[in-house]
Amino acid sequence: MNLDDYAIEYIRYLFIIIGGLWCAKLVFSKKIIIDPEKAYPNKKEFVRKHIKAFNVAARIVLITVPILAIFIIPVGIKDLKNYINRDFKVIRCKTLSHSIEWDNLIRRRSIKVINIDTGEISIIVFYYKAIEVDEYYTIEYLPNMLVGKIISKDN
Repeated sequence: MNLDDYAIEYIRYLFIIIGGLWCAKLVFSKKIIIDPEKAYPNKKEFVRKHIKAFNVAARIVLITVPILAIFIIPVGIKDLKNYINRDFKVIRCKTLSHSIEWDNLIRRRSIKVINIDTGEISIIVFYYKAIEVDEYYTIEYLPNMLVGKIISKDN
């Protein structure tokens, strides 16, 4: 089975949603998140003394994951129909800049491009491709998730 770049992005979304649900469960449970008995022996007393503050801080940190999941779910759903039908937006563009990001051992590049026909500037995520700045490409991408593939390098 060969996963395409779009499927990889949807898998990332799925992990964020599952992580968000797990974190929400922890945040709203009565369970102690930071257990003093699991601390290093020389730190147990310190953790016991500040257990309430540690657990409040842990809940505050953990609540950010469900909030992130809430914001990305609609974006993924909007493009799911486009992905299933292979209805991608295709444009000719010029690259303005790019950055290399490493995420889950998958090489991702966020590339700033300008649409040759409309002058619209977008930042699109690509996987695995070495992309040069100030070059012309024809690309396809999902319009809401802004994840794409290079179709060809143009002159």
